Amino acid sequence: MSKLTAEARAVLERICAAYAAQPFPADKAAELRPPALCRAEQRLALAELMAEGLLELRRRIWGEELYQIPEARFAGVQHAFAFASVKPAAQPEEEIVPEELATGPGLAGELFRALVYTAQEGLPLTAKGVIRQKNLAGLAGALTLRGLPGPELLPFSAEPEAAALLMVDLLLALGLLVRQEDAYVLEPGALSGWLELDETQMAGVLYRLILGRYGASDPGAQHFRYLIAAEAYPVGDWFPVAEPLRRLRDRGFAPNAEPGAVAAAAEAWLRLLAGFGWCRLGRSPEGGLCFRWREPKPAVSEANAHEAAVRPPSLGAAEANPAEGINEVTGCVRVVAAENVRATEAVLTTQTARTHDSADAGLTAQSAQTAQMQYSADAEQTAPSAHTPQPARTIPPTLLVQPDLEVLVPPGTGFAVRWKLAQLAEPLHTEELWSFRLSRARLEQSAGKGLDPEALIRWLAEHAEGGLPAQASQALALWARAAGRTELAETLLLTCRGEADGDDIAAHPRLQGHVSRIAPCYFIVRRESAALVRKELAAAGLAAAAADPGRAAASAGPDILWPADAEAQFPPEPSRPGYRVPGDTAERGLAARAVPQLQLPPAVPEPAELFPGKERVPQMWLKEMREYHASTAQQVMEQAAEWGVKVTVTRGGRTFDFIPEIVSRHPWKVCGSCIDPEGGTEPAELHSGEWQQMRLRIPDRA
Repeated sequence: MSKLTAEARAVLERICAAYAAQPFPADKAAELRPPALCRAEQRLALAELMAEGLLELRRRIWGEELYQIPEARFAGVQHAFAFASVKPAAQPEEEIVPEELATGPGLAGELFRALVYTAQEGLPLTAKGVIRQKNLAGLAGALTLRGLPGPELLPFSAEPEAAALLMVDLLLALGLLVRQEDAYVLEPGALSGWLELDETQMAGVLYRLILGRYGASDPGAQHFRYLIAAEAYPVGDWFPVAEPLRRLRDRGFAPNAEPGAVAAAAEAWLRLLAGFGWCRLGRSPEGGLCFRWREPKPAVSEANAHEAAVRPPSLGAAEANPAEGINEVTGCVRVVAAENVRATEAVLTTQTARTHDSADAGLTAQSAQTAQMQYSADAEQTAPSAHTPQPARTIPPTLLVQPDLEVLVPPGTGFAVRWKLAQLAEPLHTEELWSFRLSRARLEQSAGKGLDPEALIRWLAEHAEGGLPAQASQALALWARAAGRTELAETLLLTCRGEADGDDIAAHPRLQGHVSRIAPCYFIVRRESAALVRKELAAAGLAAAAADPGRAAASAGPDILWPADAEAQFPPEPSRPGYRVPGDTAERGLAARAVPQLQLPPAVPEPAELFPGKERVPQMWLKEMREYHASTAQQVMEQAAEWGVKVTVTRGGRTFDFIPEIVSRHPWKVCGSCIDPEGGTEPAELHSGEWQQMRLRIPDRA
């Protein structure tokens, strides 16, 4: 923005203040023209803003054109104008009474739970194209997110399984989930990249997504959502909600918004953020609502928003695929038995930021004590920004396996490691210090999907310093002996109405090897031959009825549960693409909305376009301050009004610029604005003969 001309900056500030990042009709731009600019200067300023990517031109299907500040650039635009004055002052912490409303578990953790459930149980669709109620209820039960706000923020908040629908909507928008004919399924490439982000990067991606997806759509509410995420409101400090609201009002943002409506939308938004684990709420001594950001605070800077591909900060060495058996894995994660916790104190230090009630977190007393340990080497470091992912920490994270089968995952452990741990353990607590519990059901479930239970246990054991606790090792060995010895698999069953039809199918020459007769009227069909069998049956007059589309297996296979390419090299290989946010997030998911088509930015208008007929205008009108006959002076003024340019005039010994707007006759007069040397304007009305010298002012950039 530092390269913008003063005219373009003035136009951008007025658009930002009035509409935030909301689209508005292109013909409304004339109403936002700064008083000191003529129409030609504004046209040039709009073209400059579009060329710089700070303004977009979109077109609806029926042809209506809309201007819009791109959401990806809006944070930087707003910050340039909102914090030109003094920075906000924090409220003393001792004066704040925190609300008892429980802060949510963290949106990244909830999304992880939703991914794990989808991989294990699937999200099949009914014939009507909606998620089966059993699976939707199961997903809701796997989440800990509660107390979502009303429909003014979330379109599906009135539904009983609102939290589950929210997760599905986010997964679809992020490209982690795709809809097929009979189920929502995980997208392996996007999932692999997503799991390699750290929590700060995830927070930035998620916050930028929900900024434009949820919440009130009016400019005042959108201004508030972006404003409080600015660096001027740092983590840990309490701020009264009235401060950003007052800042918006003082800067003239959303001047047409109802103050009460903006305040209500602001409170609803903060309660949504608290539910997502990003902030705490409290009350000042006067009873006013206050907020405080928690780590990791999402970043919405202009640079962040433009960083589409995020490079994963992976840890350790490459990991094998348990579907083929794990032979050797080194250095990615160290698993420490409870009796060896003392050995980790050289790389762990007391975590004093926050603690959790061990009962609520599902931790044992020993786990709660261990939860206070954190990396001493990294405690003083600043978290890497979301738009510039940093290399992995040199000290690898350490899993803590307890004798009671609980596994603690300290902060900093990669999400790819947590994902693999989820294939033999169920997530208990997914905030700050995560915890899992080794589960026989989960191990058997993974074995049923093609993962080798022995290989899963070896993956855990080969990361252990000193081996697994005896209790955990014995339990895992016992479970592994029983898991996977038999398999209950779904298959395609072809059913005939009569035995004669069965004989015809059995004798069909092109179906040999593709179907196996198991009874007079029943055949097993090879899955890879389903399309061929359907085609041949139809050709033989035995067309098969369509199957229930919701019966297809919707859960993930071993390639998703344990990605074969889940490399964790240090430093990351430059060729790895990482996670890329889809460019059409607004048009994806359950809360999708139509987005007007983006138009290519127009070129800077040519002089012939801005000033038609300029070649017929005498050059002296443009170059010299001269006094003209009354009729000629009227022609000069009328030409300026037609082109939308300024006229420099002298009147009573004073020289000033005049912007003519409306020319009237009988008697002749022109109405417009006078611009004083300081840039101020005032309405003026000039009659013929009331000025002496004059000259047309063509903008310099035209």
